[in-house]
Amino acid sequence: MNKVIIYNNGAGISVVYPAPNARRRIIVSEAVTQQVEEQVTTYVQETDEETGVTTYTPRTQTVSRTVEVTPAVYRDQTDEEFLVMVATQSVPAGVSHQVVDIDAIPQDRTFRNAWKADGDRVVEDVEKAKEVAKDILRAKRAPVMNDLDVQFMRALEEGKPTASITAEKQRLRDITKIVDGVSSLSELKEIAASAVQASR
Repeated sequence: MNKVIIYNNGAGISVVYPAPNARRRIIVSEAVTQQVEEQVTTYVQETDEETGVTTYTPRTQTVSRTVEVTPAVYRDQTDEEFLVMVATQSVPAGVSHQVVDIDAIPQDRTFRNAWKADGDRVVEDVEKAKEVAKDILRAKRAPVMNDLDVQFMRALEEGKPTASITAEKQRLRDITKIVDGVSSLSELKEIAASAVQASR
């Protein structure tokens, strides 16, 4: 199965990857059965209290049972039927969806939260990608800022210069502003990957 289902979840694009082993079998024709009657003999054990002799008395009765004359016939779901079933189970009621080739989904997930549908493809929205890049930078910046705070306090205690530490802290505070002037996804990815690295 080289197809996936996409839909707008209100905040972005959700992608449903159909599980191969979830495909069901469809019944083509029901099994044909019929009722048959047969004689069944059982034996009742009886022991004479005076003589202690045990005898077995046969008792025959007619029983009815169901037998299969022709087995049910099944077939595998077609791709279309399978995708309809998966969409029904996975896509919220009332929300439209599309079936697209799996190759239409970006391989790079750096800006996963910035995906949007564009015809039969999923692309990265640059403006949303900027916000994602800022979030990445903030997350990377936090531990570095904490370390710089420690370095700053230690420098004050030891009477050492703090100008370079202060400058680096300011650079990191302003780092998200770099994103605003970027217009290409490749630049955004490069900034998100390396901009927090110490400059001093």
